[in-house]
Amino acid sequence: MKWARRQAPYLRIENPIKSAMDITGAFQGGNPQDLQSIVPLGNGSFAIYPFSEDEDACYKFRLDVKVIANGTEASRRVKLQIHWGDVRYIAYRTRIFAGRNGDDWTCHDGTADGDVAHFELDVPPGETYLTLNPKYDYDDYLRLIRRGGDSRSVATEMVTQTLEGREIWLLATRNQERVPKIMVTARAHPYETGGSYCIEGILDDILDGRAEYLQSAHVFVLPMLSPDGVSNGLCKLSRTGGEDIARSENRNDPLVASLFSLVERIQPHFILDLHNWMIPSRNGLYYEKPRWMRQFVENMGRRGHNDREWTYGTRKKFFAESPTGLKAFAKRQFGTRCMTVEYPWFGRSVVQMKRLGSDSLRTVVEMLVK
Repeated sequence: MKWARRQAPYLRIENPIKSAMDITGAFQGGNPQDLQSIVPLGNGSFAIYPFSEDEDACYKFRLDVKVIANGTEASRRVKLQIHWGDVRYIAYRTRIFAGRNGDDWTCHDGTADGDVAHFELDVPPGETYLTLNPKYDYDDYLRLIRRGGDSRSVATEMVTQTLEGREIWLLATRNQERVPKIMVTARAHPYETGGSYCIEGILDDILDGRAEYLQSAHVFVLPMLSPDGVSNGLCKLSRTGGEDIARSENRNDPLVASLFSLVERIQPHFILDLHNWMIPSRNGLYYEKPRWMRQFVENMGRRGHNDREWTYGTRKKFFAESPTGLKAFAKRQFGTRCMTVEYPWFGRSVVQMKRLGSDSLRTVVEMLVK
């Protein structure tokens, strides 16, 4: 991809004068983080060039920038040209979320012209994040871990540290005599923040203490499998030059080796792997028996999750027909049953995504102990 290199839009230390509006991706979890990839065009307009660590268009769905509106008490209009460098999935890149943190994110529709998505929206004074999926970064994850660690209902364990020094934590319910043992994983792919909010919903149930279904299983939760990838603004890989954790069985990679060792120790009966693809009109369901998946969908529908159709992984269309990576290893070694779910953000709020996580685990537990 080529474009004219112009002055970086973010405020430089030696320049004491703030412009009326700045945009930056130079923060933990930003994309693009290179200041030269955000080009001011004047009058509140910016051209932005998101990056992908391997240019795989199937996973190039990361945009995390921060708009800073200075010196005003009124909202300002910002105009964005997002240059994706690929037209194949541009229809999935014409919506962005605006918010500050927490649960309050609003979705804004744009238009597409070739490989460029165009947006116009008003941002309030101060700092506002603009993201392709609602932001959930490494700091949010550490707050989740602290929230679990402060409760007597949750056992916490730091499994390992990544090559960049970030922490992989395990949360578990304390009913250790219960079976089945269910492992829940999320953020194998760094851009897929929906899984993190699903985990928040599951932790809410655990901490509430009134979710009776949790008395019938021993639940182990790995909330963020690729914290380096999340922090570095990556789309698919665990780190720059790293692994696709959802598919890799390369035990020469320290992170993969640590996760496999954890599975060897726990020997789960079931792995529920949480993802969020970008197909707006469909949920995805993979790697379980067709009859079981149909029953899962029926039971989720009874809980109100019947707003869109489901794609079943009964034939090779988007993914392999059999589990890969950690799930494949567990299935071979211990007969672990596995299911990957894909919940797109389109038309959903943070609160709804949390409920999806809670109800997905509830449905799995109830079906396993039936």
